[in-house]
Amino acid sequence: MRNSDRFLIAFNSIEKILRKHAPYDHYVPFSRLIGYVKKYNPIVMKYYDDLKEFSDLRNAIVHDSIDVNYAIAEPHDQVVQLIEKIEQELRQPMKVVPLFQKKVTTFQSTHTLKDILRAINTFSYSKFPIYDKQKFLGLLTKDGITNWIAKHVDKEPLSFSNVYLKDVLTHEKKKDENYRFIHQEMNIYDIKDIFRKNVEEGTYRIDALLITEHGDHKEPLLGIITLWDMMHLQ
Repeated sequence: MRNSDRFLIAFNSIEKILRKHAPYDHYVPFSRLIGYVKKYNPIVMKYYDDLKEFSDLRNAIVHDSIDVNYAIAEPHDQVVQLIEKIEQELRQPMKVVPLFQKKVTTFQSTHTLKDILRAINTFSYSKFPIYDKQKFLGLLTKDGITNWIAKHVDKEPLSFSNVYLKDVLTHEKKKDENYRFIHQEMNIYDIKDIFRKNVEEGTYRIDALLITEHGDHKEPLLGIITLWDMMHLQ
């Protein structure tokens, strides 16, 4: 199959996908279509400039060709590979499960600060979901732990074995806002958008996204995603 044929197949598929999510009940040019969809679709936002160039290339292939069996422009292999990659991501973007699915180490409110410090030393953990039996209490971070230590550094004697995590958790700034539960069907572009908007708004920092089947805090954890995870995701 010619590169021009592969290109047009992928382009037409992309256009069909995007038109399903556009508010227009009439035809609009592709450039206007992607301009609208990019406002809420992080995949289109990511590839917006490429899609604009692909629109010009599609017009050259379709409208400027002098014969149905002759394409005035044959896209390079890299161009075809990219547009097929975009089409695949739009049609079936990677989801957080199974990509980030893993056993999450959780702690009970009656565990001690010594337990947490051992976990940091052994596993280099930095985010700690805290529960009271099955009830989720909050997400403890290294910042929260540091805040507790700073508050009590001059108090003697200082014994980490007698400090319960339910008390340390109260030193977590904005402890009700430093996490969010998400459902397992969310895709990686939705997740990137959550972190991006969080950074841009700058009101508070989301330290981690906690994955459950339906995004309910009462459900078992299926995985955890941090900003560091997203920064290192290709």
